Amino acid sequence: MSTKSIPIFFLLAIAQVSAQQPQVIATGLQGPQKIIVTPAGNLLVTETSTAINAGRVSLVTRAGSRTLVLEGLPSGTEVTGGGSGPTAM
Repeated sequence: MSTKSIPIFFLLAIAQVSAQQPQVIATGLQGPQKIIVTPAGNLLVTETSTAINAGRVSLVTRAGSRTLVLEGLPSGTEVTGGGSGPTAM
């Protein structure tokens, strides 16, 4: 069995990568819970609310535009006062 070693300069290059700053890519989301990246690079986002049956799923394109996919999903107020709704995809 052979093992490969990683050159030290490669490890140093990885260590010097700086973190990017957060960037807003979409607005109008209500309590986003789960985000899935599609094969095309778009985002599917589950959203929740404290209102009854106001949960929804939105598609956010790479350009940042939001399209409503599903609405009227079960949602409501949790015991702690926050919103509860769709979180599984």
